[in-house]
Amino acid sequence: MRIRYLLLNAYGSGGTIRTTLSMAGVLAERGHDVEVASVTQRRPRPRLPVPSGVRLVSVTSPLHPVRGGSRLVLGRTRSTFAHPNDRLGRYLTRAHDHWLRRYVAAQDDCVVVATRMSLNLALAELRSDRQVAVAQEHNHLARAPGVQASYVAAYPRLDALVVLTEGDAARYRELLGRTCPVAVVANALPRGIPLRRSPLTTTVAVSAGSLIARKGFDLLVDAWRTVAERHPDWTLRIYGVGAEADALTRRIADAGLSTTVTLEGFEPDLASRLDEASLFVLPSRREGMPMVLLEAMAAGLPVVTFDCPTGPADVLERGRHGVLVPPGDVPALAAGIERVAADPQERHRLAQAAATRVRDFDPLATARRWESLFEELADRRGLAVGR
Repeated sequence: MRIRYLLLNAYGSGGTIRTTLSMAGVLAERGHDVEVASVTQRRPRPRLPVPSGVRLVSVTSPLHPVRGGSRLVLGRTRSTFAHPNDRLGRYLTRAHDHWLRRYVAAQDDCVVVATRMSLNLALAELRSDRQVAVAQEHNHLARAPGVQASYVAAYPRLDALVVLTEGDAARYRELLGRTCPVAVVANALPRGIPLRRSPLTTTVAVSAGSLIARKGFDLLVDAWRTVAERHPDWTLRIYGVGAEADALTRRIADAGLSTTVTLEGFEPDLASRLDEASLFVLPSRREGMPMVLLEAMAAGLPVVTFDCPTGPADVLERGRHGVLVPPGDVPALAAGIERVAADPQERHRLAQAAATRVRDFDPLATARRWESLFEELADRRGLAVGR
């Protein structure tokens, strides 16, 4: 099949980028013609490796003499596709609109998968009858009336909406009714990551993700005050980059935690860092289905996470395979961390539970689910999509 993914910025390092590149690689290995189109590009080379067999194209490359020039000319304009509730929509201009329109129009007899609110809405407007058009939503359904109204108006023009959990699917089906099919395809364990077991011999906890408010690292730092008082031998390493880095640095210093909590920056080989730890903490305020949680479980780490909307509860099956605490409850998060830090037997029990559960997120099984969905949708439209 010919499969095209639309990413806002394939040159970054967020979870949506990682899971999209990973699944693109698995599908390419299975013989499909897979291309990832990055609507924006703000660095010369991708942060994450592009899998063999996957083509990465930049829709508005600053290095292209025409596309780059149009970005400069239209740099102060606002994209008509960018939804006002999309926090990264501010990076999109009329130049991005123009080149995205041309890119989508050129995709004949193929599957086009958008991966973010603004891109999903754009695909709904731009798609042609010669395409299977699929929106993939990596976050839970926003409550904002403006967002929901946009979905109700646009998504019936798509062939399907794909979400990560059954809980998300129920909410979207209630909103959309029968106007747009809603399917569930969970994120898979990242391509090429073997199941392994951390020795759990260190007093190191890790967390990772973009340093933005949604990821809740400020809450984790607050919880660590209690942990540090009662378990001074434990240290916390936070991997990632983002807009909140300076604020987190100040928060750590103000809490007197500079010797026990460190911001480690971007780590391209996160798996090796996970192997050095004995605990993983996910303090997010909101999630889709966090890839980093699956990676930590694949490393054989016990996990402690907020029961935030919507992925962690599904991954941990309501706490059967890790410690799940009420969302945003800092004392409960500290207590969950302490529970694991203080009890080696509990660490090993939870690590075994995590390693068992993560086998359910096999990337090949997920790739087959995508293939089946694409074939079903293509048949409905009478398209070959390269089969």
